[in-house]
Parts: sequence; C-alpha cells; structure tokens
Amino acid sequence: MQSARFLILLVLLDIFLIQDNKLLGQCASGIITLSGFTSDGGAGTYADPATGKITINYCFTLQKFTELSTNWVHGIFISWDDLPKGAIVMEGPTGSQPTQHGNRFWTFIDSTTAKVHNLPGPGFYVDEGDYNPKNNYGDNGLGTPKATFPDLDPFCFIIKVDCANSQPTAFVPKVTVTGDGTTGAWTNSACSGDLFRSINDGPNGNGTIVICGTVLPVKLLEFSGEATKQGNLLKWIAVADDLFSHFELESAQANKSQFFNLGRIEPVKGNAGNEIHEYSFLDSKPALLSLYRLKMIERDGSFVYSKIISIRQQNGIAANSKFSLLPNPASDFIIIHNETDSNYGDIEISIYDLFGKQILKSDFVSDKSAKDFLMEVSGMAKGMYFLEVYSGNQSLEKLNFIKQ
Repeated sequence: MQSARFLILLVLLDIFLIQDNKLLGQCASGIITLSGFTSDGGAGTYADPATGKITINYCFTLQKFTELSTNWVHGIFISWDDLPKGAIVMEGPTGSQPTQHGNRFWTFIDSTTAKVHNLPGPGFYVDEGDYNPKNNYGDNGLGTPKATFPDLDPFCFIIKVDCANSQPTAFVPKVTVTGDGTTGAWTNSACSGDLFRSINDGPNGNGTIVICGTVLPVKLLEFSGEATKQGNLLKWIAVADDLFSHFELESAQANKSQFFNLGRIEPVKGNAGNEIHEYSFLDSKPALLSLYRLKMIERDGSFVYSKIISIRQQNGIAANSKFSLLPNPASDFIIIHNETDSNYGDIEISIYDLFGKQILKSDFVSDKSAKDFLMEVSGMAKGMYFLEVYSGNQSLEKLNFIKQ
C-alpha cells in the first residue's frame, strides 16, 4: 500500500468591495488542508499515477464569512463537477457539529440525499434535522458583517475512487462555500459560491493528485478554426496547470506532409489555477487548404499533439458541387470538403481504381459541425482513382484524383 502525507494551504484574501450593490470580492475566507492519500500503487504524480483503490483525505477550515445582504454561511460542499467519475464522498473525522451561533447544526449530506434535494453537491450544510438544508437558514457566526467561527472544527471529506470505475484525471481537492441565499431558505444570492482549491505542494507541487492513469498538465476542451478575410482564425479552449509550459501552433499545406511552427502561445493562468481560458491565433498567409494542429508541451519537454483540423479558403468551386477534394495530386491523405450548408447525416466515402474495384471505404458518423472528412491514402499505389460520396443509398458526389 502506497501512502503520502502532505499539507496544502489556500488562503483567500480577506477583502471585499461593494459598489452599486454589486459584489466584487469573496464572501468566505478559509484554508484547505490535504492530509494525505492512500492507493494500491503509484505516487500520485504525472509520471507515476496513483492506481487501484484510492482514498483521499482533505479538510476545509472556515475562518470568516462576510455576510453580504445578510447572507449567513450555509453550505460547505464538493460540487458535482469537481468530483472524479464514480467517486464516493464520505464524512471525515470532523465536520458534523453545532453551528457557531444559534441552535442549528452542520450536517453531512451524502450524494444520494444531495441529489434528492437538488443540492449542488455532497458535503456539510446547516440543517435542523430533516436532512433538507433548503428549508433552513445558515450559521451567522460571531460578529457582523464579518462573522468569525473560532469554535468550529474543520469540515473534513474522504473521497474514495476505484480506478476500475473511474478514468485518468489530475484530481484537485476543491470546496465550494455558499450563503443561505443560494442553498438555504434565504432569498438573496449575493454569496452564491466561493471556490477554494489546493494550489501548493502535494505529489506534483501544484495541488493535484494524478489518479487512475497518465494525464497531461493541460486539457484541450475545444480546437477549431475558420476562414476569414484576414486569413485563417484558429481558436481553442484549454485548462492548464503549473506543470504546463506552452502551446505551439503548427501548420501544413494539404499537398505536403511536413508541419512547420507558426508560433508559440503562452498559457493564461489565473490566481485560482486550473481555470478555463480561450485562445486565438490568426494565420494571415494561409494556403488554399491548410492543416493545423496544436503541440502542447510540458515543462519537462514532453508533449502531445491535438487532432488535425483543416481550413479551406473559398476559391472557384462549381456552383452545383456538393463536395470538393484536396490536394490533387495527393500523397499521404485527401480531404473531402462539404461545400454546402446541408447536413447529410452519416456518410460513406469509397475509393475505386480504374477497373471499378473498391480500394478503400470510410464511414463518418453524423456531425452537424463536420465540413471536412480526412482519408489516409499513403498506402495506395500511384495512379488515377475515383471517389464517390454516399448518404445511405444515395450518391452525393463523384470525384477523381491522382495518387502520387
């Protein structure tokens, strides 16, 4: 049994601003402590992920809560989106306890009960015994509007993950703190949720524990592009942590297999880390048909590539053509482009030799956003070929090309 013990602290600045009744800062102030984890194997690092059955222990200590619009602190929980797939959340050694002020109780609400009452996640909520925190007000602590909680024990969580039912991820211990206007019986949602996360130390030095398989310190959520009058505009959305170095955008012309570097793009990193950011890059001198991919590079020099996307500059396609084909001649691959705004559903593309023998066939599942269909032809012999695009039993287009 592998184990690790370490401390992770995150202190949100105890500041708030109110301007024109608009909340500009955090309501809550506190500390996350990651007390350790156990696993059947692995150190929880990017190079050596934790495997098998994994138990993660961490706590949140509530220090202050600014009671904006008379919100009292009400929920300290783990959002559904912040849990690994298949994770079970259990109450840690401390957490359920009387409120700092008043006659209510901080009660642990498990995943099943949280879903029944449409709560934003399992955790600790102020409750009066019916296990439905939405009927109750919060804990107003000592003092107002900056309430303190010197007598509360830490709110501790145990996360159990079985890698047989989960998937590789860089797990970040997180806690969300809400006012009773959001998860309780009050009606003002000024304190709608302050997110705390671990950011220091841990097996990777950045607050993460890598579980159930290899992952990168960057997650690409979307990669797309479009032709504009100024050139080809590339866009992508990604989440990166402190072990990620940078992006490199690479391009290739459709009739050439070699990619070249268009530029280096530094990642955007917020104060909270692991935030979603949007990126863009304009290729002002594109080819008629250009291919693009992202090279995502870690600090240690290792890297992975994104999928390849293609962008075609509009140029002289016959008005009655549904599909076009580039490059022609082709050596490694061809791209069949949908020239219309129609979605033809699932399509089949077949390639035939001069004798009508089917050499290659590819099926493409319906995707309303798909305009380009890539087929590898590097293994085909040199010569002339015919290509036909089908939707069901209907022939949509017949094209020909030369394999060189």
